[in-house]
Amino acid sequence: MKQLLIAIIFLLNLLLQLLNISAQELTLDDCINAAIEKNKQQKNTKLIEQKNDLEQYNLLSNYYPQLTLEASASYQSDVMALPIKLPNLNLPTIPNENYQLTAQVQQLIWDGGSVSAASNSKELENVLQKTSIEITTQQLKETTSSLFFGALLLQEKLLILQENIEFLESKEAQLQSLYKNGVIVKSNLLALQIEIEKLKQELNATSYDLQSLKNTLANYLEIPDLSSMTLKNPNMKSNSNVSIKRAELKAIEQKNDLLESGKESVSSQLMPKIAAFAKVGYGNPNPMNVFEEGAQTYYMAGINLKWQPFDWFKSSKTKEVIEINKAMNNNDKHELERNLNNIVITENMNIKKYDELLSQDESIIDMQGKILDMTFSQLANGTITSTEYIVEVKKMTDSKINKSVHNIQKQMAISNLLIKTGNK
Repeated sequence: MKQLLIAIIFLLNLLLQLLNISAQELTLDDCINAAIEKNKQQKNTKLIEQKNDLEQYNLLSNYYPQLTLEASASYQSDVMALPIKLPNLNLPTIPNENYQLTAQVQQLIWDGGSVSAASNSKELENVLQKTSIEITTQQLKETTSSLFFGALLLQEKLLILQENIEFLESKEAQLQSLYKNGVIVKSNLLALQIEIEKLKQELNATSYDLQSLKNTLANYLEIPDLSSMTLKNPNMKSNSNVSIKRAELKAIEQKNDLLESGKESVSSQLMPKIAAFAKVGYGNPNPMNVFEEGAQTYYMAGINLKWQPFDWFKSSKTKEVIEINKAMNNNDKHELERNLNNIVITENMNIKKYDELLSQDESIIDMQGKILDMTFSQLANGTITSTEYIVEVKKMTDSKINKSVHNIQKQMAISNLLIKTGNK
């Protein structure tokens, strides 16, 4: 039982360590997700939906009965009266004071499709606004990817420099022994020590550059600190057959839909508008019968028709303008698709190029390692100087850095291909 408990504790500790290691790694997807989550414009999607609901309600309210209350009071110096007086006939006089209180209800019966067209246009406008957020998100992904891979390059360089310093320090220990035994001169040992110090200088400068870029990335993602986190190489698989799903292309189609809905609004302006109305009033004098004495109530009801069948070709010209704007949008779409296709071609060629370079890097590093072993033996035997050996060490360092850079550049090309085509 005791052994089982010890085993469980050991496994739990191991699991916690693994979780801690995993928590210290930061992936490209982590950065992209954080950038999107922290972007304030992402909250606009819900606000756009709320705005659309309010706008649709306002438009539909045109179909509800419209109540108008009106009151007025005035005094006029002259009123209508007969210019003659008739015997035995007393005609009522119209008072100089005039006050009216009215209430009118109007119900829209037919609006020629104006409200429906306006509702459709508002809906399309809000959809287009949502797509603009997708475009912003696309730009966020590109910027985040650029910062991530820039920091990853520096991180890989830092690891290689640290590895080479440790390698040269192990060689320094061997040269120390050879120097004490009188096999090599002091200058060979000093030259190697100087090279180690130069590598430490470069390591220190690269470390500051990496920390600066990590701070920029942390600030961009609104993450407190990235100094203790390791950026993880994505190691994505390349896929040359990608379809283009950019939000900008979708936005152009939506702009055309919005322009097309404008035609409905233009056509509705030429349609007749029919409304029913009822009006109730109380006033003195009664506007229905000005000779009726005293304040009286009155009412009227009916149907109102309004129609402008001819607008001097204004609507047809407006539709022509709409077609021109659609043609301009289609031209923009064509150019955008061409540019995106060029990006696909370029990034696919980059991926192939880096694949070949990486294959060559492996051979170069293998051969350079053999040369390095031989030159160290020659240095230990005193047949070459440490300067000649350091030259070969630098070649090995450059070869390893090139391989690391080519690997990251390949991953960046794959990431660019996916992000810039809208597949990530």
